[in-house]
Amino acid sequence: MKVIKRLIKYLSITAGTMTIILTMAGAFAQNNQAPIQVGDKRPGFELRDLEGQYRHISEWDGKLIVLNFWATWCPPCLHEIPIFSSLHNELSDQGVQFLGIAVDNPRNINRFIKENGMSYPTLYGQQNATILAKIYGNKHGGLPYTVIIGRDGIILATHSGELQRDQLQALLKPAL
Repeated sequence: MKVIKRLIKYLSITAGTMTIILTMAGAFAQNNQAPIQVGDKRPGFELRDLEGQYRHISEWDGKLIVLNFWATWCPPCLHEIPIFSSLHNELSDQGVQFLGIAVDNPRNINRFIKENGMSYPTLYGQQNATILAKIYGNKHGGLPYTVIIGRDGIILATHSGELQRDQLQALLKPAL
């Protein structure tokens, strides 16, 4: 009986992962096999949060979103997070929502957050997050990678590499 329960659990996890991959692949195909660009509508996606619940990007529709792809093993990513947390705290009352997408596993992410804190939600996806980053324009797969999404869901800017506070503020200012 335990073997059957484990098999059912494995198959449901695999089916959920395949649904996400197929959804992302469909979004990729809709863009004529090309990643999104500034001025395009953001593709939808769903990834797990650190409590294991699926969260959809549409939850934050109507907000100015700073979508940041990162990993615990990426030093420039880790340098950005305190800056992003500070700006999230300062700008959330103006409708700015930071959202981390970790290309990592939940154990590493939870350990990092416990040790360093993070004031905004993080979703994770490991390989799914890597695919999603490519769909969102990360052609070379480097981290960190940040996408600014307008309140109307239009991609306003993308940035490969570490962002300094003043650079990010300059990217956000026109949309505030």
